Amino acid sequence: MSESNEVSDILTTKKKFCVNKIDKVGFDESVVENVKSNNDSFFLVISARKNCGLHKLIPIQDNLSSRRFNEIIISLRFENIGVTDQMKSKDKRFSVRWMEEYFNEILSNTYFSKFYTLDENLYRAKSRCQFLQYIPTKPDRIGLKTHVLASSSIRCVVAMKLCTGTRLNDNIIVIPNSGTDKFLGVNFCCDNCYSSLNLLKFLQSKSISFIGTLRLNRKEVDEDMDHCKTRELKSVKTKYIDGASLTSYKCKSNKTVLILSLIHEKVSIDPTTKKPNCVNAYNSLKGGVDVIDQ
Repeated sequence: MSESNEVSDILTTKKKFCVNKIDKVGFDESVVENVKSNNDSFFLVISARKNCGLHKLIPIQDNLSSRRFNEIIISLRFENIGVTDQMKSKDKRFSVRWMEEYFNEILSNTYFSKFYTLDENLYRAKSRCQFLQYIPTKPDRIGLKTHVLASSSIRCVVAMKLCTGTRLNDNIIVIPNSGTDKFLGVNFCCDNCYSSLNLLKFLQSKSISFIGTLRLNRKEVDEDMDHCKTRELKSVKTKYIDGASLTSYKCKSNKTVLILSLIHEKVSIDPTTKKPNCVNAYNSLKGGVDVIDQ
């Protein structure tokens, strides 16, 4: 009798929970590594293959209490035994990467829009994890930081990337697995955490429009466009760089905003709001991830 059949007989006899067709899930090898018995408590450790889809997860049909369900969830492991320690040190999210890629592939093939927003998000988590982050400006403060690409028009997530810390040659641009060919002619909006002149040139080479705020301490920002106390309130200064417009707008007495845009070849002042058209466009597009957080 195979190991998987023995496990099925044990679970059926004890009537704790039932696993149907455990030997027909679709794995090349036996999915069950170990079953530990401790006072009628069983922990099923499942070795999920990297090429396994979500439709191959084993269903649990018996009714369980929330406490028992949490015990089983804690015991699940999404690991590949063949992964070496060297690969683990290079990629901290190696055990859930296949799930992240599969999730992004489904979203990118389901939702499509012409306006996207890129922003960071913090999901509350108090478990033991080596890449938990503390962000005091977020409501939860401690949790898992993710880079989220959301649609600005239909308010849904299109792609997501888990942030595990700073790494060499790590590109934080979140683009679904289908590539950039699908996003020709669309518009991306992001804040000063991602915006840079290099990002603008990269998206411009892919025929993708871009608009976002820029930090005042960037090298490409001239001194005359920086914040100055003697500068007149609501004043606007514009500079054109490689087909893009860089607009400096003093919205408050103690705050100056820089808008880098590929959409607006010519910046004009809106007569109703008394603001540049690039500022109004950024305010209308930036709320994609914020609405999802709510």
